[in-house]
Amino acid sequence: MAKRLKSLSLNPYASGQAQMQLRRSAMARICEICGKGKQIGHNVSHANNKSKREWLPNLQTVRIEKDGETRKVRLCAKCIKKGNFQKAV
Repeated sequence: MAKRLKSLSLNPYASGQAQMQLRRSAMARICEICGKGKQIGHNVSHANNKSKREWLPNLQTVRIEKDGETRKVRLCAKCIKKGNFQKAV
């Protein structure tokens, strides 16, 4: 039996859809204030069949002022609601 490869991008038997998802998710989906990122778990059917799935944070692009300059950053909705940053005018 062949050794199982760690990365889907190296696996020649990975489906085309799985390889496309790896290419699409090049930019990290992480909040720049709190560091919230994706969580991984299972879809569980009524018959208790489990399949992998992921939950992504609700990220929004916001213009903020940091160190006297304006930047666009990706923040989660919870951090935007808290308002612990200075919005750019």
